[in-house]
Amino acid sequence: MLTLRDQSPATLALLYLRREEIAAVVVNPLCGLLGAPPPAAEGAEPAAAEGAEPAAAEGDAACGDAACGDAACGDAATTPYGVWLAELRAACTRAAIPLIFDEASTGFRVAAGGAQQHFGVEADIVCFGHTLGDGLPVGAVCGAAAVLASSEPHLPLRKGVEGGEGGVADHPALMASVLGHLKRLQREPGAFAALHARVAAWAAQTNAELAAARLPLRLACAASVWSLRFEVAGRYHWVLQPLLREEGVQLAWLAPGHLGFALDTSEAELDQMSEAILRAARRMRSDGWWPEPTEVAPQTDAQARPARLCPDSAPTATPTTTPPPPAPPRSPPARQRPPAPGPPRHLPSRRPVQVMLQLGLEVLLAIASRLERALAELLPAPRLRAALKRAFRT
Repeated sequence: MLTLRDQSPATLALLYLRREEIAAVVVNPLCGLLGAPPPAAEGAEPAAAEGAEPAAAEGDAACGDAACGDAACGDAATTPYGVWLAELRAACTRAAIPLIFDEASTGFRVAAGGAQQHFGVEADIVCFGHTLGDGLPVGAVCGAAAVLASSEPHLPLRKGVEGGEGGVADHPALMASVLGHLKRLQREPGAFAALHARVAAWAAQTNAELAAARLPLRLACAASVWSLRFEVAGRYHWVLQPLLREEGVQLAWLAPGHLGFALDTSEAELDQMSEAILRAARRMRSDGWWPEPTEVAPQTDAQARPARLCPDSAPTATPTTTPPPPAPPRSPPARQRPPAPGPPRHLPSRRPVQVMLQLGLEVLLAIASRLERALAELLPAPRLRAALKRAFRT
């Protein structure tokens, strides 16, 4: 197995040079959502490999479903990642290598046709997950019959194509649920476009409220996939997730940094989500996990430099006066104890610190329990084991 760099022209060249050794190319299109930037060493946009077929022009890779009505499908094809997928499709076709899309998270979520419709790129084999059954535990491998039947006769793909086997008859209720979900998508062709519009408006409104409250948190969304992004660096950002759970928000993680919404998510639910995010973010500020924003007044160069170094200020002559008589000696003041320094404002409050101490004690108790078991195995005498257990318990 080869792990190749995403959005890199060297990857396209390697696919052609080692085409006799590569059985297939597997891509997870979820990585291209939310504006994933290309590698810094490769430049802003991936270039086509030498001798590779040109990518589809702008507008050619738009959504082919006339009933879709979602403008995001056509826009995604012109993004850097959409152009990269088109170039990868052309390179795999030229090298006669099957292209496989892992759409366990994007299938029936970003569009009715999944990432293929969203980016305007068609794969040879597509793998679907629980989104096929609207959250039920199900999976499917789809593709052309010529590709799926090219394996050995005893393998599951060949059996599913020729004989219709593969366990479908063992789960009639699950298959009925999948069929009902697919029929619903056919009856409501504009459901994804409406969901994308609701999510985009929700993210814009929430970001405006976060900016008005001067909180270092923003939302990024693409189709129905969204993410939490922090404006400043910090080591306590992870505390936001348990605070969101206390506010009644259970995040549905599709992958690290990627969250998603169900197709039937309403505007009322999005409003509740926005209020919970704002409450959790304000608690991050009030509990001390995020420092208070500091304002720095703008200064000119003359104000920033010391007065003695300022060339505009001319030296003034000091008048000669008679020095005053020396003051009588004073008795030394009584030594006073300096006040105890208070905790800085940016430190966490007592409640989060107590939670962290409790977690630390639980970790120490777990380590002590493992150490007890390890030492008990090394000491075969029953008396020594009993003494050791009493010592650990005390």
